[in-house]
Amino acid sequence: MNPGSCTDISVGNGGSGVDVGVTTEQVVGGSDAPASGSGDAGDSGWSGDAPGTVELPAVWRYDPITGKPIYARMRAPRGTTPAAPAPATLPTVIQSSDVANVAPKPGSLTTEPNGWAIMNTPMNAYVTATNHTATSTINSIPVTVTFTPESYEWTWGDGTVTTTEVPGDSWANLGQPNWSETATSHSYSERGTITLSVRIKYSATVSANGKTIPVTGLVTGPATSSAILVVRSDAALVANNCIDAPHDPGC
Repeated sequence: MNPGSCTDISVGNGGSGVDVGVTTEQVVGGSDAPASGSGDAGDSGWSGDAPGTVELPAVWRYDPITGKPIYARMRAPRGTTPAAPAPATLPTVIQSSDVANVAPKPGSLTTEPNGWAIMNTPMNAYVTATNHTATSTINSIPVTVTFTPESYEWTWGDGTVTTTEVPGDSWANLGQPNWSETATSHSYSERGTITLSVRIKYSATVSANGKTIPVTGLVTGPATSSAILVVRSDAALVANNCIDAPHDPGC
């Protein structure tokens, strides 16, 4: 019989092979049972403590006809209580995959000019991201995850992907003229509408019960996207820009 648990309820009726009383015991198999039952408390179907290498006192169940052992039941000594399970603890090393169910906040993406660019001319982009926290559980323990932006992956929409250590900033804040190159600028060589997206990669720490553990590896946040209309620039006077008048000369 496979290990398991059972509740043995019986009345002592002598020679029937059933136990007396109500007990909850673990059913175990074993090859170290004696050859036949010796009888116990007037019940020829049960022996006394079984010999062999069982960890707790046990009694063997015997077939009342053949006298052969069927299975044993282990009995915890009276007055004992099961040991309490060990309390859950945080792992000493936490991988980025352990906090994959906690999504950091996306950044706020801005482009200059807003929503359009001129072919073969730098377009500037920058993203705003800050430290922030989120809550989760690890090993059933409530934790606080703190995210810190570390790097920025730019997918420019024309097959180019770059990574920067800075989020970028506006031309004005950088003290640079419009259309100049920045650490987070890009030039397009073809007209059309493309989608620019940026993903922020965060370092993280996990805090719980007065302990703070750094997360191994970076956690990548969700993408923030913006549609960009790339136009050709010719020397022409127009009343509007190419966003408002896309069919004007040069657009």
